[in-house]
Amino acid sequence: MPRSTTSTRTSGRAGSRPGSRNGKLETSAEDGAPPTVRRSGRARRHPAIFTGTGKAEDGIKSSPTFRMSVKSSAADEQRRNPKRKAAPEVFDLPDDLLDKALAPMGPEELDEWEGWVELESDPAFFNVILQDLGVRDVKIQELFSVDEGSLAILPKPVHGLIFLYQYFEEDAQEPTEDAEKVWFANQTTDNACATIALFNIIMNAENIELGERLKTFKEQSSSLIPPLRGDLLCNTTWIRKVHNQFARRVDLLNADLVLEQESKKARKKKAARPAMRRKTKPSSDAGFHFIAYVPVGDEVYQLDGLEKEPACIGKVGADSDWTAVARPFIEARMLQYESEQLSFNLLSLCRSPLHEVREGLAKNITELARIRYAIHRVDPDHGVSYPEGTISSTDDVSFADYGLPDTLSFDVNTVHAIETQPLDAGGATLLQKLEARREELETEQARLKAEYRAEVCMAEDDSCRANGRKKDYTPVIHRWVEKLAETGALQEIAEQVALQQA
Repeated sequence: MPRSTTSTRTSGRAGSRPGSRNGKLETSAEDGAPPTVRRSGRARRHPAIFTGTGKAEDGIKSSPTFRMSVKSSAADEQRRNPKRKAAPEVFDLPDDLLDKALAPMGPEELDEWEGWVELESDPAFFNVILQDLGVRDVKIQELFSVDEGSLAILPKPVHGLIFLYQYFEEDAQEPTEDAEKVWFANQTTDNACATIALFNIIMNAENIELGERLKTFKEQSSSLIPPLRGDLLCNTTWIRKVHNQFARRVDLLNADLVLEQESKKARKKKAARPAMRRKTKPSSDAGFHFIAYVPVGDEVYQLDGLEKEPACIGKVGADSDWTAVARPFIEARMLQYESEQLSFNLLSLCRSPLHEVREGLAKNITELARIRYAIHRVDPDHGVSYPEGTISSTDDVSFADYGLPDTLSFDVNTVHAIETQPLDAGGATLLQKLEARREELETEQARLKAEYRAEVCMAEDDSCRANGRKKDYTPVIHRWVEKLAETGALQEIAEQVALQQA
């Protein structure tokens, strides 16, 4: 049967072939001719995208490319306007802020404050701190020169030197490999360098009397590494309270302000581009820093809490003083920064002269009693009898005034060395020799008493100076100035000054 010349439509499904019209394919009437594809008149649309809500979204608008282009154009539109700065933080400040800042500070406020204040380089303050820490028979003494003569006259032994200088960042020191025998703590918080330097000395000192709390702290920290030692020290409440005992309210406020400024500066530095590192020069606004020089065994170490490890600076000879090893390093540091006109201070932690004078006085009293007893044996009408060898306080010598026990004793069966010496013919008799020695001992005893009283007076002056530093007169002065302002006295003074300057 011949084929029809009219075209026929073959039904088909919508997805049977792309490009179909309403899902149908039109074929040509000619035999074997390829089918003709007719384009639809509808607008082309991307396939719908189904979201998690179950609703279909337009394919173009929901496509990632479309979203990115919209965001980009919106961002370009926003950039045409100047970038707005972030709104500053808002604080609810009280109306009487100045009065509260200058009000007297209660002891509980200082206990709750977790910061550390700067400590003045005053020997009186350091001596009070050592005493409150529980260290006995030691003394901080200031040195006004680092020459050999000044170091030689220090009371022996010298347990360490504390050097104060204006700090600025410099090259790190060479660490010592074998430094495990050295007790060393890093400084992990601001303004704690003075106490860190003290601890780096007293924890390495030999034949030094530590209190029970310090002994416990040393045992707890002996197995820790330097950063953890410093962290334990800075977070020990009773140590921080001893350090901050001279603080006033304004010191606490200044410490908090400095910490806030340093935090802001660090954030700005982090946000800025890294610049080429340059050698830092000393600044007049830079803080002061304490470091310690300590003998440990036959070596001398420089202990800087801001360094990672101790630094061995030399060895000590058998018959030499360890301070002779430290002195060139201190002098070199001072000369290195001399052109910058920086300030320096050198303190020594040595054995208290009271301890040495007390021991000498006890020996003097005991020998004088033996001499008097020997004189009594030679001439019963003279001297003093000590049948049991017990010496008690008298009106001449009050043992309690010189830190001595209530009684001293000696062996009555042991004769004095003068009694065993042979007598020369025509020379002084035994009684004359004993009397001469008695006069020498009495003169020496008077000197020792004077030295002891002088040291006690110096310790009392340090205590008075430290107690005066603890008193805060700022609230009184502020109140006084307020009263002057209320009476109009300040206004009159201001007007007089203005007339003089006009």
